[in-house]
Amino acid sequence: MRVTRSLLLAVTELASPALGTTKNLVPGLSHFWFDGDTLTAFNDILGIRVAFLSDFTGGVEGERLLGILKNSTAKNVTLEARTERRREVLSVEIGSVVVTLPLRPVTESLFHEQFPDDIQRECLVDKPFIDKIKLVMLSCGNKKLASPAERGVTIIQGKSHVDAYATDEVTVSWVRLDNCAVMVPGRVIWPRDFCDYLIRHFGDGTRVFVTEDAVWCQTAKDSDGYNVTVYARLIEDNTPSDFAAFVGRYKDAVAVAFKIPGDLSKALLRAEAMLPEKASVELEVTEVTGDDGDVRVLRLYSDTATGVFDDMVELDGAAGHAELRVLADVKLIRRALSGRTSLAITVGCVVLTGPEGFFHFIANQR
Repeated sequence: MRVTRSLLLAVTELASPALGTTKNLVPGLSHFWFDGDTLTAFNDILGIRVAFLSDFTGGVEGERLLGILKNSTAKNVTLEARTERRREVLSVEIGSVVVTLPLRPVTESLFHEQFPDDIQRECLVDKPFIDKIKLVMLSCGNKKLASPAERGVTIIQGKSHVDAYATDEVTVSWVRLDNCAVMVPGRVIWPRDFCDYLIRHFGDGTRVFVTEDAVWCQTAKDSDGYNVTVYARLIEDNTPSDFAAFVGRYKDAVAVAFKIPGDLSKALLRAEAMLPEKASVELEVTEVTGDDGDVRVLRLYSDTATGVFDDMVELDGAAGHAELRVLADVKLIRRALSGRTSLAITVGCVVLTGPEGFFHFIANQR
């Protein structure tokens, strides 16, 4: 069969996040699988199926095929399944290059799940929903030895809303999505890789379905783009974190949060330039007397081997905020600053809020 290289490359790249490595001991997890109607990849956690018509079936190593497609400028690709030296192979002709890849029987594919057929339990989500999941991912950790809560986004169903949480060692993110119908069976954890893919490739009209052990998403039925289905096993958590109790401790602090000054980002960069690696900065909400009377400021201070740093940023709307001094991580605050609208400093953490419904908590240093 003859196909444009751009089409085959696009389809394989869409499925590639679900490719296992070639070193995987389980046969087939590092393969692209062609079944005549779709191309699929599955790494035992994430499964991705993309609509693609082919006149052959079987599996080939994904990294090999991708490497050939990416490193060519040819317009078309010819694929032909045949028997060579008593084994099945896929001949790939692209420009002046012809390669043959071992072709495994499609029956060896380990991914057979199908998007659930239950329209009453299926949810349609829009781009704003996906954008809020992206906000929460600010705290999603990527450690190899992470707790269940650190490996994805925790989704908790309320009566008419959904709360989404993520955490790593030192931060917690929370967003409330109002007007959400029942979409999860109580409480589940969507894996990080699934959320990453949802954010990058899906938009309005995305079909989402959550079962007792898996989460699915699929492009809208009337989509003009590629038809993509994604599956992921839910993360089990036998000792769930009490996120609601945690964020509840900071309601009073959020109520007196002040508007983030426009020049705070530059002040943080100045502090970062002066601080040794992994050193903390002293943040203090205080009052100073100037030419126009008393003014509330945020003071940034450090005294280390690299020198003394003393900076102040004037605050607007901080009259109700308590005078307080804490040690904070400059890099984590600066990383989270973009898009935030207000800030509060508490004994336990720095709280950044905005856009509406989103809260980011950064633990203070000791």
